Amino acid sequence: MSLQPDQLSAPPVTRLTVLGCALISFLAAYAGPFGTFAEPIWRRAVFWTLVVFAAWFMARHCATLAGRVFKVPQGLPMDLTITALMAALFTPALYFAAHAIFGHQALSGFTYAVFVQNVAIVALIVSISHRLGSGPALTALFRLVGPPAPVMPQPRLAERLPDGFSGQILRLTVEDHLVEVVTDRGSYRIRMRFADAVNEMDVVEGFCTHRSHWVNRSAVSGVVRDSGKLWLELWNGDRVPVSRTHRAELETAGIL
Repeated sequence: MSLQPDQLSAPPVTRLTVLGCALISFLAAYAGPFGTFAEPIWRRAVFWTLVVFAAWFMARHCATLAGRVFKVPQGLPMDLTITALMAALFTPALYFAAHAIFGHQALSGFTYAVFVQNVAIVALIVSISHRLGSGPALTALFRLVGPPAPVMPQPRLAERLPDGFSGQILRLTVEDHLVEVVTDRGSYRIRMRFADAVNEMDVVEGFCTHRSHWVNRSAVSGVVRDSGKLWLELWNGDRVPVSRTHRAELETAGIL
C-alpha cells in the first residue's frame, strides 16, 4: 500500500536546507571550480547560487520520479537512476546557463559531454553520501570502518515477523483487519488490531500521526506540505499523513 500523494509535490523547504545550499554556493563561488575562477566574483556567485539551488530542487524531484513513477527499489538502483535522470534533465539547463553567464569563449574547453560527466559524478556522490548518512547503510558503514554499532532492542512486534528478522520497523499502517509493517527489509502484513501493534512497538520511540498510521521517530527525515495537507517523509521515501488530531503531539515532540 502506498502512502504517497497521487500527484508529485514540491520538496519541503527548511531553514537548514537553505543554509546548506547557501554555504555550498558561497564555497563554490569562492573556489571557482570547473574553469570559473577566472570570472568576476559576482558572476561566480550568481552562477553557483543558481546551480546549487536548482540542482537540489531537481534532485528531489528526480528521486520522487524514480520511486513513485518508475518504482525503482531503494539502494544502488535508486542512486543510479537519480544519477541518470540528473545527467539527462539537469545537464542542458546547466550547460546553457553557464554559456549565458560566462560566454562561449570562457568555456571553450568544456564540451557538453564534459558537463554530462561532471553532473553524473556529482549526483552519484551526493546520492550515495546521503544514503550512507541515514538508515541501515550507516550501520553497515560503522561495521566496516569503526567499532560495532550498539545493538538496539527489538520491539515485541518483531517476533511476529519472519524468523531471524533483525532490521528496523519504520512505520505501521492499518487496512481493514490487517496491519502493514514496513521495515528496512521489506513489508509484511499481519492480522491483528492496530492498537495492539502499536502497543507492541514498546521499546521504540514513535508516534501515531493519524488514526491509521504510526511512525518510528528515527525514520522521519522531513516534513512535506502539499495542497494544505501535512505529511511526514521517511528516509525510505514513504510519506505518512498527519491528521489535525495528532498534529499538536508531533509539534510538542519537535517533529513538526
